[in-house]
Amino acid sequence: MTCMRSHSFLITLRRGFSILELLAVMAIMVVIGAIVVPWGMGWLGGRELDAAEDSIAMQLMMARAAAREEGRPVEVISTGAGTVHARWMSDGVDESDEGDDAGLSSASAEQNASSPSRAQSDRGETQLFSSEAGGGDSELSIVEAWARFDLPPGVSIARTGDELDSAEGAELKSDELDGVGTRAGATKMRAATNATDDKSTDESTSAPQTLAIFLPDGTAIVAPIFMLRTDAGLARTLKVDRTTGRPRAVAAPVVSDNTTRKEFDVEREPVRSATSPKTESPSASGSARPTR
Repeated sequence: MTCMRSHSFLITLRRGFSILELLAVMAIMVVIGAIVVPWGMGWLGGRELDAAEDSIAMQLMMARAAAREEGRPVEVISTGAGTVHARWMSDGVDESDEGDDAGLSSASAEQNASSPSRAQSDRGETQLFSSEAGGGDSELSIVEAWARFDLPPGVSIARTGDELDSAEGAELKSDELDGVGTRAGATKMRAATNATDDKSTDESTSAPQTLAIFLPDGTAIVAPIFMLRTDAGLARTLKVDRTTGRPRAVAAPVVSDNTTRKEFDVEREPVRSATSPKTESPSASGSARPTR
């Protein structure tokens, strides 16, 4: 009898897991995966943003150094194909310019002649410096290894919106641009370079955009706020420092309108007591007291 009990006990120990135990283990694995997978994806996305930011910073520094060495303005452009490249600017903007629009007009006419399709586009953009990547003159191209690089897969550059463009234009108007001519001329050049009427996110990503324009003295006169973002939804708002030429993370300004919606306003009625609104006064209640 004892042998049979020990034998049945050994058989019980050798059997597999029950359904309940398997379900418990699966639930624990699902919970761990729900915590680890998003964290891992966010970490990988952050690494991609760091790599893209480092590459852009290196190219901006090299473009600034080239502008100082050659004595010619350098423009850094981001295309919709995920490519960032640097090129020489035309002679329409010069440090000796004292605010007249002759140089700006000649550069604009030269650009319209080289790219008539862009001059007749419905967006009405006025490009002073260059057309899209690959469509510019070979004389303005920089044949260097650093002048062109591709963003990592899944990373794109987008403008943060027209509100940021207007904020940037206001900042450019208030800055003292020494050696660049009048503030009005620089503001006009910046507005003509970065003006866009399309507010959609897709077109803001696909359209070419200027990241920075470096002058021979090392300063940047055009430094709009742009955003690095990944397909996973991670984003980082950056802006090129006008003095050092390095991109730095900035907080995207929140544009809020003071619009009031009357349909959402709830009119509060005065709170009424539970008793009848016609309450008797103490004198009336005293007079109504029955006499003995």
